[in-house]
Amino acid sequence: MKRKFGIVTAVYNDWECLQILSEEINKLPINDISFDLIIIDDGSISSAYLNNIPLLEDGCIDRIYVEELVGNIGNQRALCVGLKKLQAEGGYESLIVMDVDGEDRPAVIPDLIKAHDDNPGKVIVCRRVNRTEGKLFKIGYFFYKNLFSSLTGTIIDFGNFSLIPKSCLGSLVSRPELWQHFSATIIRSRIPYYTINADRGTRFYGKSSQHIPNLLVHGLNGISVFSDVALARVLLGLVFIAVIIILGMFGVIGIRFLTDLAILGWASNVFGFLAIALILIVFFAIAISLAFMNLAKNTHFIPKINFSDFFHKKIILFEREENR
Repeated sequence: MKRKFGIVTAVYNDWECLQILSEEINKLPINDISFDLIIIDDGSISSAYLNNIPLLEDGCIDRIYVEELVGNIGNQRALCVGLKKLQAEGGYESLIVMDVDGEDRPAVIPDLIKAHDDNPGKVIVCRRVNRTEGKLFKIGYFFYKNLFSSLTGTIIDFGNFSLIPKSCLGSLVSRPELWQHFSATIIRSRIPYYTINADRGTRFYGKSSQHIPNLLVHGLNGISVFSDVALARVLLGLVFIAVIIILGMFGVIGIRFLTDLAILGWASNVFGFLAIALILIVFFAIAISLAFMNLAKNTHFIPKINFSDFFHKKIILFEREENR
């Protein structure tokens, strides 16, 4: 009997990419595993998939179906509610999460499955290597990774492309942070994971709808998963700066009263500047602490509880005769 895996992807109007993706997956040289391709329709304006129903030849895809959401909630949140729905329904040994556009290469799926077989009980994630984006994106991504590491104390070097075994899925979808950022939640949850390298693919069709503001928000959402850790590190940094300022103020007093080096009016000006800087740091520390406490007391979205409100209907696009 064949093993059963689900492949999950969130789609917003990328139906041409979906057609190519389904064909690429279907022709993978895998004989002992069958796949269901589950599309989370993130409030697409176009319903082109109804006019381009995949007609696949013999291959490893048994079924393709669309789970329509009630509206556009964003890629990460669409994956969040989709994973919880699939976890509730069950039926799959593991779920493979990937982007629909082709940048997550279907040819890597056998490597994910092999890593899963070698590392049971671990989430398998893909670190993208040989990236093909422009220089501006690479520079921004470099600074983002370093900022993320500085604020959170961890390294993030993988995206959505991953394999989640059934044994880890329940723990993952119980995390409120999954609503914000998929890969950061895997790190924060302390679910064991294993990393493989994968070349970044080229987009199947058209241009990406992700622009710099969207990418910036996505990056900030990743840091927000570690908001308490980031706050603690920022406060420690402010304390360090405050200590330096206080030492500087004592130094000014020492120079003024214990030496003849001070220029007339210099000590009072420098001391006043340092005092203002110290007051601003104290107020900033208080402000961000209060903001964090206010955020912490707000009700969190729990995927395990709230997911069902987002689904509209289910549409089967393709199903082999023997599975009907």
